[in-house]
Amino acid sequence: MGLALTGRRTRRSNLLPAYLSLTPVTSLSMLLGTHSLVAFKQLELFWVERSYYFIALAIQFRYK
Repeated sequence: MGLALTGRRTRRSNLLPAYLSLTPVTSLSMLLGTHSLVAFKQLELFWVERSYYFIALAIQFRYK
């Protein structure tokens, strides 16, 4: 058992918000799906970063 900030004893599971809870991976398909989602998000962030870079270059060349 852990202590809450108010000093009352609470269960450890009540200290974390629900969206931070971990779900166990019960099958290989769940694991592969998670890996695919992470790879897609990484690619999406790379694409956004690259597009902002090219927009900045276009603005720079426009005002030279």
